[in-house]
Amino acid sequence: MERATLYRADLTGADLSRVTLSRATVERAQLNRANLAHANLSSSNLKGAILIDADLHGADVRFAVVTGADLTSADLRGANLAHADLTYAVLSGVKLEGAVFLARATRDQPESGSVPPHFGKNEQVVAWQRRTSTKRGRKRRTRTASIKIVKFK
Repeated sequence: MERATLYRADLTGADLSRVTLSRATVERAQLNRANLAHANLSSSNLKGAILIDADLHGADVRFAVVTGADLTSADLRGANLAHADLTYAVLSGVKLEGAVFLARATRDQPESGSVPPHFGKNEQVVAWQRRTSTKRGRKRRTRTASIKIVKFK
């Protein structure tokens, strides 16, 4: 499905695991609770897509345009987001463990509640939040998805 056009498609709950949608137009598509695990979305247009509770773990999202997309509570663990444009994307509650923003981010994993101030030449992280929560008397470290990446042109 490379270069497919899925503009405003309703793919709510669809199983698209391991599908190749590179260079596809998935703009404003409804992908709530969709399974996109290990999917290839590289260089795709996901502007304004709704991916609430979507499973994107291990997905290849390199060079994709994800501006204004809603990724609330999405699973992005191990996803490759190198050079993806996440301007104005909603990342509330997103699971980001092991996600890669640029190739060097695998070596410079966030420590002590901070991330490197710059991921790339034109990208700056302006917010990163890390909180500690307790559950049943045990301390558990939780990284929240309060990341906002601003691209300067």
